[in-house]
Amino acid sequence: MDVLQLFFGFKGCINRARYWMANAALLILMLVLALLQYGLTVAAGEIVAAVFGCIVFVVMMLSGFALGAKRLHDRDRSSWLLLFQYIPVLIIVPAIFINNAFLILLGTAFGITVAISLFVELGCLRGTIGPNRFGPDPLEREAQLAIRSDQGY
Repeated sequence: MDVLQLFFGFKGCINRARYWMANAALLILMLVLALLQYGLTVAAGEIVAAVFGCIVFVVMMLSGFALGAKRLHDRDRSSWLLLFQYIPVLIIVPAIFINNAFLILLGTAFGITVAISLFVELGCLRGTIGPNRFGPDPLEREAQLAIRSDQGY
């Protein structure tokens, strides 16, 4: 899997190690881009920096979705599950405007539950053993490549 497919493709499967490494790379890139945005604010003004920040946000969000989708595929789950992370926002934002403490608390509790569930699902649990409806087992594929390289192929 090439870099563009890893960070922006929504098909295929990735294992936990590749998921964590890709997220670490995104974090480092995001920190570098935040420093660049700060420099743009000083050099070119707030509007240019804001446009740059919006573009970076969209690209990072798409990349995070792509990584999450492939990780869910490895677990033989639909990538539509990623949309659950937006339900708390849909509860909390209107609750703030109508000043409803119960809905704010409910949305926060649901958000924490979804965050923990996705952390465990994406980052902690092993993928399905063998191929599934989304593709071959990435661990099996890596093992076959290692065997081939040991044999000189």
